[in-house]
Amino acid sequence: MKLYVGNVPYAATEKDLEEHFETYGPLISVEIIRDQYDGRSKGHGFVEVENQEVGKKAINELNGTELMGRSLKVEPARPHGQAKGGQQHSDQGKTSHQQSNITSASDRKFHNPYTFVPTPSRDNITDKPFAGDFNPLEHPSGQEHNLDHASLKPNLWTGHIPIKLTTATPLVLLKGDGEERPTDTHQTYDVLDYLPETSLRGMLRSAYEVVTNSRYSCFGSEHKEKLAYRMDSRDSPQLIPAIIKNGSKPGELVAQLCTGTSVPTVDGPKKGGTFQEGAVYAAMLTLYDNNGLQTECDSGYTPITGDEVWAEIVLCQHEVSPRDRDHWSNDFLFWKVIKVWEKKKHPTQPAETEKKLWYLSKPNTTHRRQSYYAPINPIDRRIVEGCVMITNENIKDKHDERIFFFDPPTGPTLTLSDKDVTDLQNDWKKLIKNYRDARTEKELFDRQNAKNQPWKSTGNDPGETAWSPHLYQDSKHRSIWHNNDPHGRTSKHDPHGRTSKHDAIELKQGDLVYAKYDFNSGKITHLLPVSISRVLYDATPQDLLPHSLRPAKRRSELSPADRLFGWVAQPDDEGSDQEDQGQELDPYKGRIRVVCDDRPRPHIIEQFDDNQTLPLTILGQPKPEQARFYVAKDDKGTRQKDRLSKKEAGYSKGKSLRGRKQYWHHKGLETHKQATKPARDYWKATVEDRTKIERNGRYQEYRRPDKCPDEQNPKGWQQKDSQNRSITGWIKPGKEFRASLYVQNLQDEEIGALLWLLSLNKLYAENYYFRLGYGKPLGFGSVKMEIDCQDELPLGKGKDWKDYYASFNKSAPEKLGEPQRSDCINKFKTSMKKAYDKQLGVQNFDKLPFIKELLQVLKGPEDNLPIHYPRTDPVQDPEGKNFAWFSRNESNRNSRLVLPTATGDKGIPYNP
Repeated sequence: MKLYVGNVPYAATEKDLEEHFETYGPLISVEIIRDQYDGRSKGHGFVEVENQEVGKKAINELNGTELMGRSLKVEPARPHGQAKGGQQHSDQGKTSHQQSNITSASDRKFHNPYTFVPTPSRDNITDKPFAGDFNPLEHPSGQEHNLDHASLKPNLWTGHIPIKLTTATPLVLLKGDGEERPTDTHQTYDVLDYLPETSLRGMLRSAYEVVTNSRYSCFGSEHKEKLAYRMDSRDSPQLIPAIIKNGSKPGELVAQLCTGTSVPTVDGPKKGGTFQEGAVYAAMLTLYDNNGLQTECDSGYTPITGDEVWAEIVLCQHEVSPRDRDHWSNDFLFWKVIKVWEKKKHPTQPAETEKKLWYLSKPNTTHRRQSYYAPINPIDRRIVEGCVMITNENIKDKHDERIFFFDPPTGPTLTLSDKDVTDLQNDWKKLIKNYRDARTEKELFDRQNAKNQPWKSTGNDPGETAWSPHLYQDSKHRSIWHNNDPHGRTSKHDPHGRTSKHDAIELKQGDLVYAKYDFNSGKITHLLPVSISRVLYDATPQDLLPHSLRPAKRRSELSPADRLFGWVAQPDDEGSDQEDQGQELDPYKGRIRVVCDDRPRPHIIEQFDDNQTLPLTILGQPKPEQARFYVAKDDKGTRQKDRLSKKEAGYSKGKSLRGRKQYWHHKGLETHKQATKPARDYWKATVEDRTKIERNGRYQEYRRPDKCPDEQNPKGWQQKDSQNRSITGWIKPGKEFRASLYVQNLQDEEIGALLWLLSLNKLYAENYYFRLGYGKPLGFGSVKMEIDCQDELPLGKGKDWKDYYASFNKSAPEKLGEPQRSDCINKFKTSMKKAYDKQLGVQNFDKLPFIKELLQVLKGPEDNLPIHYPRTDPVQDPEGKNFAWFSRNESNRNSRLVLPTATGDKGIPYNP
């Protein structure tokens, strides 16, 4: 039985509701409905209990009971969110259609378009030479394994394998024009009417790498950089303000920790001591509040970052009003700046602030957050020396900046001397670069209504708040932000910017930062630009990839896919000596050649109505910083647990990567003669917007929704910008392509691996589809691949070819018949099983994790759930605001879901 729970405290979590209800019987699920954009609680939710009896008991005994000071409303849930009388269980003003979407989304699931096939370490494999690493120019077990290209080897296979590919969903092969297209404008592409050999070769190599667990053929240099995550706001009190100074030695930098009047502890300012010892470290400099509570500045003075100042401060208690206490429960002690003077104007006596102190006790009614700034009684007021830290209105409803100061209370306290931070300069650069790489130049400097001023706030939505200085204060854009006027009164430049030549990516004397201090070692471990900052993970993605899986650097490291498809040494930027290594660095030519029928066939292309173009939806960029999706807990690629913190789930030593990224086949959308009508309708070749029409549990995912109507465009309009691409047509489903794989000197196991891949549909009596071309996350390019020969394959061994070419009286070499095919496949399977049985404890080839997961990916999910990038609603957002899922998943400590394995993927909830 499902129960509706209303009047839920905004601060309550699913865990709080669970504890409130669990004494009345077993619970099946607990959910709090949250805003689809910012993830905040809507103040109501649902609890599903085991049966009617438990439900009635819970209603009778819990309706009207208090949770965090609020009286809960508990009653039976109604279908689609409807309560008695047809009213909505919803926020005031929410329409029936909107609430229906939210409620239905809470019970529905989807699949992420990509998953991972694990790549266990190759360090402990035992079955050499095929499954292990070896130099193809050496002779590990006789002449037959000397895999140069000079001659045909007596007992190795040479010849060709004819194959056929049949499209199951539309295939999109973009037609290039030979020139690199700009990325800042919308691009429209025609599609090819033939299959390029490079496309087929790439698809084959990717599959072959998986089934032989070969080295990664490509692993970019960007993976050598540490990624960053946004710290939890609850960890902010642990950061200590600091001022960077030059040390006593050349090039040395130290950090002066500014703890205010507080005594620092591992958890932040000391609790349980005096009021002064527990206050927030920095003083609040109120610059943006329009409620009469702004800090008074001495005549003619405007605070600028880095200014040394005198400040009159008063100790206050931040108290949340009773009305909003359920949502804003963060009461704390802090020093509020009443007045500020330039350093050269030392005040001789306190300012006349009694009137201001009276204002401090009034509720702050300007902002939605109702809070009191109440001075501590008796009033503690003092004048201190400090430095101004201004980061702009970079969050919603911000009203305070900071003044860093150090004025320890009387009595014994912990004194933190200046700390050496010279070794943290490189990490600082990486962190600032990570910040900047996440934003485009247009986002920073070309926002609507900002007038090319990134320090300006134009609203409260993401992208509208002001940018923090470290994002735009770079040498390239100094003409925009550099402030020549010491007070910024007559300049269009950042009024709080640096007046010297400065790039925030370089840590230097005078910088104001936040420090993460390790009380065990007595060292600073991180320097951060803002109080709720991104933080670098402890390890890089490359650190989590074993050396045995990284791209080969020399011939002696080649793995099965390198030996079959070829290899070229990549530049070694790790400082190792590559000179005098002879043949070790020479490229190795592959032993397979892919030849396709490349005759143009215009009839296979299906154009859209009236020669219009179809705007494709935005393809998601790789997000390896989402460690919950990309990081495994061990070197076998095992998924991590749910509910870990960002740091616990992040990149750290002892973990590995989840494996090779693979895109799901969109099961149920195959279009062929026996295809269902919903599948045929889904791929209807028209440019009309069907993204809001649900058919068979799915919406049209591959098209970008039209822009919402407005006064100028009452019917809405197609969205075509730099974020997406358009196509003029696609290759129809059901079309066949033929190709040949010409191979030379392949071992039985190597031929067996190829034959196994090409015979999946026959071996397992299932439908398996490989992925080809553009738009794989959107469902394009599912193709069935099979051997195009019913009898013997035109393959022979080297000794037979030698006899054939030695005499014209000889017939062609004996071909590979069905018994030999099976023998080669079995040798391949046995070889892989023997290589990994000890490491993985698997006795069956089909149970090897990389085989098992790949088969599931090629078959598609077992259910009929939609497949698309994570979002909080089954329907695409026309504005493209689909980022809320990750925010909601992170904010709900009872979720924090990890990407499922392919074989264990039962779907991901829209409302995590």
